Amino acid sequence: MLDAMKKKVGKRIQMLRMENNITQDQMADLLCISTSAYCKIEYGETDLTLTRIRRLAEIFNMSEQDLAMRLLSSSDSVLDTGAAKSQNNTLMIPSSLENLFADMITQNHEYRDMIAKHIARIDQSLEHIIERLHTLEGFHMKD
Repeated sequence: MLDAMKKKVGKRIQMLRMENNITQDQMADLLCISTSAYCKIEYGETDLTLTRIRRLAEIFNMSEQDLAMRLLSSSDSVLDTGAAKSQNNTLMIPSSLENLFADMITQNHEYRDMIAKHIARIDQSLEHIIERLHTLEGFHMKD
């Protein structure tokens, strides 16, 4: 089921790209990836990261929420996610999509935590270097 959903989302991205008169090569350049890597997105062979979704929204000149609605909309036969509207006209997302987004959010938090740890290590290294420089005779840091 998840593979079919990824293929449908990829097809919707392809449609948005074509609506905006952008070639696959141009999209790859805009996303800073190879054309073959971009094609895998359109074919549903690779997972989308939150960063890529954010960049796609920028490329298509829409908010991330609008892009998500376009990608997950069941308004046409190209993409049937099983999403439906409730009586108060809010979009009801199937649990499989909720799980997909939850996994993506978790992955994003893990990346952010990893980056924060790397930054902390770099800060420690810089502090150590500065301390060592201060011990050198005649060295003064400029403010």
